[in-house]
Amino acid sequence: MKKRLLSILTTLALCLTLLPTAVWAASTPENLTFDISEGPVTITDGTTAGMIQVAYGAGQSTGDIAPSQVITVTGRTENKNHGLVIKTTTPVTVKTDDLYIDNSGIEYAYAMSLDYIGASATMILSGHNYFAGGRDKAGIMVHENASLTIQGDGSVTAKGGAGFYGGAGIGGEGEKRCGQIIINGGTVSAIGGNDAPAIGSGSGASSSGSLTGSGDAWVTASKFGTDTSGFNGFLNGAVSGSVKLTQSRSLLNLTIPSGTSLTIPSGMELTVTGTLKIDGFAVIDGGLTVTGTLEQCDPTQYAPVLDSRTSDTITLKPSTGAQYGCSTDGSVPTAWQVSPVFTGLSESTQYTFFIFYESATQFYRAGTSQGLQVHTLPHLVDTWKAIDADQHRGHCSLCGDAQVEPHDFSANATHVPGTADELPYDAYSCSVCGYEKRVYDTSTAMTLELQDSDDDGWNGARLLSYRNGQFWQRINMTDGSTKTVSLPYADDIVYSFRWEKGNYDSEVGLTVTLPGQSTPTYEKSDFSSVEDGELLLLLNAGDYTAVQDAIAAIPADLSIYAPASVQPLLDVVDAVNWELPPSRQEEIDGFAADIMNRIAALETDPDGETEGRFHLSAAVEDLYITATGWHWGEQGAETPYTGAYRLSGTSTHRVIVESGAVNISIFELNLTRAIDAPFVIDSGASVDLTLLGRNTLKHTDNDYGPAALNVPTGAALTITRESTGSLLAYSAEDGAGIGGNDGQGSGPITINGGTITAISDDDGAGIGSGYYGDSGPITINAGTVIARSNDDGAGIGGGYKGDSGSITINAGTVIARSNDNGAGIGSGYKGTSGPITINGGTITAISEDEGDGIGAGDSGTPGSITINGGTIIAKSEYESAMSVAPDLSALTTYRWRSAESDPYTVGNLVWAKDAGYLEIVQTLSVSFDPNGGSGSMDPVTVDYGATYLFPENGFTAPEGKRFAHWAIDSLDGDTTAVPGGGLTIFQGTTAYAVWEDIPASTGGGGGGGRTSYAVSTGKTGNGTLSLSDTTARRGDTVTVTVKPDKGYTLETLTVTDSRGSALTLTDKGSGKFAFTMPSGSVTVNATFMEDNSILNFFVDVPASAYYYDAVKWAAEQGITGGTDENHFSPDASCTRAQIVTFLWRAAGSPVVNYILPFEDVAESSYYAEAVRWAASQGIVSGVSPTRFGPDLPCTRAQAMTFLYGAMGSPAVTGGSGFLDVDSGAYYAGPVAWAVKNHITSGTGNGLFGTENICTRAQIVTFLFGLYEK
Repeated sequence: MKKRLLSILTTLALCLTLLPTAVWAASTPENLTFDISEGPVTITDGTTAGMIQVAYGAGQSTGDIAPSQVITVTGRTENKNHGLVIKTTTPVTVKTDDLYIDNSGIEYAYAMSLDYIGASATMILSGHNYFAGGRDKAGIMVHENASLTIQGDGSVTAKGGAGFYGGAGIGGEGEKRCGQIIINGGTVSAIGGNDAPAIGSGSGASSSGSLTGSGDAWVTASKFGTDTSGFNGFLNGAVSGSVKLTQSRSLLNLTIPSGTSLTIPSGMELTVTGTLKIDGFAVIDGGLTVTGTLEQCDPTQYAPVLDSRTSDTITLKPSTGAQYGCSTDGSVPTAWQVSPVFTGLSESTQYTFFIFYESATQFYRAGTSQGLQVHTLPHLVDTWKAIDADQHRGHCSLCGDAQVEPHDFSANATHVPGTADELPYDAYSCSVCGYEKRVYDTSTAMTLELQDSDDDGWNGARLLSYRNGQFWQRINMTDGSTKTVSLPYADDIVYSFRWEKGNYDSEVGLTVTLPGQSTPTYEKSDFSSVEDGELLLLLNAGDYTAVQDAIAAIPADLSIYAPASVQPLLDVVDAVNWELPPSRQEEIDGFAADIMNRIAALETDPDGETEGRFHLSAAVEDLYITATGWHWGEQGAETPYTGAYRLSGTSTHRVIVESGAVNISIFELNLTRAIDAPFVIDSGASVDLTLLGRNTLKHTDNDYGPAALNVPTGAALTITRESTGSLLAYSAEDGAGIGGNDGQGSGPITINGGTITAISDDDGAGIGSGYYGDSGPITINAGTVIARSNDDGAGIGGGYKGDSGSITINAGTVIARSNDNGAGIGSGYKGTSGPITINGGTITAISEDEGDGIGAGDSGTPGSITINGGTIIAKSEYESAMSVAPDLSALTTYRWRSAESDPYTVGNLVWAKDAGYLEIVQTLSVSFDPNGGSGSMDPVTVDYGATYLFPENGFTAPEGKRFAHWAIDSLDGDTTAVPGGGLTIFQGTTAYAVWEDIPASTGGGGGGGRTSYAVSTGKTGNGTLSLSDTTARRGDTVTVTVKPDKGYTLETLTVTDSRGSALTLTDKGSGKFAFTMPSGSVTVNATFMEDNSILNFFVDVPASAYYYDAVKWAAEQGITGGTDENHFSPDASCTRAQIVTFLWRAAGSPVVNYILPFEDVAESSYYAEAVRWAASQGIVSGVSPTRFGPDLPCTRAQAMTFLYGAMGSPAVTGGSGFLDVDSGAYYAGPVAWAVKNHITSGTGNGLFGTENICTRAQIVTFLFGLYEK
C-alpha cells in the first residue's frame, strides 16, 4: 500500500505542477501544425542549445526544431485539460488558427500559458480563437517575467477563470502579476474573472507589467482599468490600442492608434488627466473629459468600422457629424447619406465604405476617410474540411475569414451490413464536406461493460479476446469508472476471453451480455485472484464436458509418478484446443481420450524413496541443504549427502540451500509461504536447478516483501538446459519473482531452458533485485521467460530505485514488462541500467508508464544497449522504446520500424529518443546448394525466428538420380527437410539437395531393398493428369499436375489407397498437388466441369465478394490474372510495379520511346514497359531519382495519384474532406478527384487511410470504378 499511496501523491503532484508528459513518437505533423483535440501542445527547450521541441498529442514529440519555424495550433477541446504551454526562454512564434480551448470546467487548468521565467512568444491570430482558463487561472497566462506579442488579422477571446482570486483574461492568474503584453494586431476581447482585470495582473496581485499596442489592434476589455489596489490591472500607465469602456474610468494617458477605436457607451464617462491622442476612430455616446492635452487626428488615417451585416444590409458604427457612402469598385463615392445603414445590397458581394466629414468637429478634421472593404453575407467557401465529428471548417474566398459550421447529415443514410469484424451501421455523409458518420446498430452486439471502482481505469489490466482460437482484440480502459464495448457476435463463431493482469486488479469489474439477453452471461468484480492468461469465458464452443472430466481425473499429486510418464500427460493437456465449435466435436472428444490414455500410462516413480529425493507434501519442517548434506528444521541433525536432489510435492514449508554448489531437480513442486521466501539460496551457495513438470513458488502476504525464489547478492542460480518443465515464481509484495527480497540485491542468474514466469506484484523486478536493491548479472541462453513487475521495478533487472547489472540474452523467447515506471529490461524507477546485450532470441520489452522499454526506468540513468541478433520489440507508454541508440555495428542485415503501423525500413536505423516503439528484426539468408546437381535457386531472406517452408527442388538431378530431401547446413547433420516442411530459422542457413538413385520397380514385393508401389490415374475427361512418379516408396512425395482443357476447370481431385481410403492432398499452387505415398498402390482420379465464368478459375473470389465484378472485368480484359491458375489472392498486397502494369494494360499496353531512369527496373522485368510508359506520361515518379521501388507495397494515397495521372490529371475543385488529407499533400488533388468520381471513399471516422496498403482486390476495384462505372 505504501507504493499505492506514493503513486497517488506523485500523480497529484504532477497534476498540480502541470508537468508535461514526456512520451514521444517518431512522426511529426506536416508544416508543424498540431491539433489540440488530440492532446496538449507544449513547447520546450530542445536537446540541442538554441533549439526547441514540441510535445503533442498522446505524448509524441517533434524532436529538435529551429525556433524560427512557425508552430501552428488548431482544433477544439473542451474540459480535457489540453492546453497550449510555452516553457522555453527561446523566443517562439505560434500561429493560432481557429483554436478553441475551454478548460473553464477544470480546476486550476490553463488554456494557454507562458508560465515560465523569461518566456517570450509572438502569437499570430488566424480565424477566431478562444481561450478560457480554469479556476483562478488566466485565459492566456503571461508570467511576470515573460512577454507576449499578439498580432495577425484574426481574433481572440480570452476569459479568466472564476474563483476566490480570479484570473485575468490575458495576464496573471489569481494573486499573480503579469509580464509584458504587446498587442500589435487582431481583434482582442478579454474578460477578467472574479475581481480580475481583462488584461493585467490576477485578482489580489499588487501590480502589473506593461501593455502597449499599435493601430492594427482592436481591443475590447471587460474590467480593464488602473485601480491602485491592483485588482484592475495596469497601474497609472499609458493605455494604447482599441478601448471600449464597460464602466467609467480615469486614465493618465490614452492613445488610440490609427486603425483602432475608442468607444464610450452611453451612461459611461472617460476622464483623461494626461494626454488623449486619437489617431484612430472614436464612437462617443457617453461622456469624455480631457483635463490635459487633446491631440486631434487626420480623417484619412482611419476607416469606418463595421457594426453588423446580413445578406442585403451592412451597418457601420455611427460617428457624430459624419456622412457615409459606398462603392463596389473601391473608388470614393460621389453620393453620401446620413444613415450608417446600407440596405438593398447584393448577397456575397464585396463593397468599400467611406466616412465623409463636411466640417471640422472637436475630434475630426474635414475630409474623407480611408475605405473599409467588407462583403455581405453569406461567406463564400469553396472547400470545407472536417474538424471533428460535429463540425467542418472552410475559409471565405472573399475575406479569408475561417467559417465553422455543423455537418449536414440530412441526406438518407446508407445501411452497411455487419461482418465478423464490424457491427452493422448506417453511414451518413455530410453533404458539404463528405465526412462520414457511422451510427452502429448494437442490437446484435455482444456488450462488455468494463468497471473500475477507483475511477482510474484498469491500471494496465487487459481483456484478451479470441475468435475461433485466433487473437482478435485487446480490450482495456485507460481511465474513468465505466466503459461500454460492443462487439460483433455470431452463434457459429467460438469466442473466448482471457485475462492479462494489471496493477490493481481488485478494483476491476466486468460483465458480458449477449444480444437479446437482459441477464449477463458473465459477471465478476475483483480480479485479484485471477491468474495471467486465465480463461474467463468461452462461448459457442463444443461440449468439453468429457475433457473437463478427464482433467478432473488427473491425480492431485503427480510427483509420485515417474517424470517420463508425467510429461506426456502434461503435454496432451496443454495441447487441448478449447475453442473448437460443435462441428468438431469428434476432435474435442479425442482430447479427452488422449488425456485418459496418458493417465492410464502413468508409472509410479521407482526411485521415489531413494536418497536425495524428497516428497515435501509430508514435510513438517523446512528442508535445509548444505554443501555436505541436509537436515529438517534450522536446528536439525544433518544427514551427510553430496549427490543430486529431486524435490516434489505441495507444502507450506520452505527449501533453504545454505551452502555449497548443489544440483536440484524440482518436479511438480508447489511451495507457498506468507511472510518469507518459499525457496532460498543463501549467499555463498549456488544451485543448478532443473525444471520437470509444472512447479509453483508463491509468496502471498502483501505486508511482507520476500522473493519467491530468493537469489541474494553472493548467491547464484542456473536453470539448466535439461529443464523440460515450467516454473511460476510469484511475490505478492516488493520482492522479485526470482532474485532479491525487499531491500536486497540479487546474485548471478542464468537461464538455459524451461518455461519460467516470474512476477513481482509490487516494486521488485520480475527477475532481478527487490525494492531498493541492485541486480547482479542476468543471462538467458534458452527457454521461454515471462518476467513482470506490477509497479516500479523492471521486468528483468532492477527493482524500485534499483540498478541493474549486465543483462545478456543469447536465445529464447523473452517477454519482460514493467506495469509502471520501471524499464521492461534494465533498471527500476530512478535506477541506473548496466550494459544490455542481445545476441539472439525473440524479445519483447515493455514499460506501461514512464520507464523505457529497454534501458532505464523513469528518472533513471541508462547504460549501453548492444544488439547483435534476434527479433526485438521495445515499447514505452510515455517514454523511449530504448534509452539510448543501440549499437548495431555487428548486425549486418536487419529491418526496423518505429511504429507498429509503419512499414519496415531496411537497415540504417534512425534512433529517436522520443520514439515510444521500436522494432528491430534481424534478417537471415537461406541459400541452396545443388550438391552435384545443376542449375541455380535464388537465396531467400527470412526473419530471425520465423518458420520457413522449404520449396520444391529447383535443381536438375544428376544422371540416374532423383531428389530425396534437403539437408540443412551439413550433409552429415541430423537436420533435414522435405518440400513444404518448416524449420525455424535462427542463423544463416544452407539447404543441400540430397539425391538418391532412381530405383527399378519391384512390383510391390520381394528383394532386399525398400519396396516401390504403383501410382496410376483413372479415366479423365475434359482435362489431363500427369504424375511426377509412376512408382514410389512409402514416405515419398508424389506430385500430381492437373491441366483442364480450355473452357473447363477442375471440380474434384482424389487419391485413394488400395483399401479405398482417401489420402490427404496438399495444394502446391499452379495446378500442382502433392501427397505422401503409403504402403501400397494408389489411384488418382479427377473430374472437370465447364468453366461458365472466368472466375471459376479463382477459388478465392466468391460471388458475394465486393470485388467479384471488378476481378471478373480485369481478368476478361487481360488487365490481370491470378497469382496462379486457381487463385487471385485478393488480400495480397499490391506492389507499385503491379498497379502500374494494370494501368498500362488498361490503356492498351502502349509502346513508348523513353529511357528509364530507374536502376531497379530491369529491362527483362514484366513491368519494365509499364513503368517506361507511366514515367513518360508523368503518371509516376520514383521513390528517388534513380529508384522506382517496384516491390514496395502501394498505399492508397499512391494509388489515387497513379489513377489520377493516368486520366490526365484533370482539374479538381474543393477538397476531399478527410482529416488525414492535408490540403498541401501531393495526393490531395487525386484523392478529391477520386471521391468526387465515386472511385473510392474513406476508411471511416473521417479518414481516407492515406498510408494503408492496397490489396489486389482494392486496386482492381478502383480500376473497375474508373474505366467501367
